[in-house]
Amino acid sequence: MPHGIIRGANGRRHEVDFSDAPVRVEIYHSEETVEIFIEADFQTLPNERRRFALVNIPRHLFSEASAAAARRAANSPAKGFRQLCQADRSQKHDRE
Repeated sequence: MPHGIIRGANGRRHEVDFSDAPVRVEIYHSEETVEIFIEADFQTLPNERRRFALVNIPRHLFSEASAAAARRAANSPAKGFRQLCQADRSQKHDRE
């Protein structure tokens, strides 16, 4: 269930709940920023009625967060990508 939650400067939470609606994600970038646009109901509702979340992040912070996420995934193979041990690799090459 995709959703987004932000906390505004006044301390109030704002939530966008997409429930089970089809979601479209677009990512735009420049040298300074990365913009992530998430939109629901794009197939059924007119543009002005669609639920959306828009996040602008400084590019250096986005790069740091992406690198940290990649390191976490590499360090925990049970939760990240499956890593083949040497025996698995040799069996895979034997089958090819």
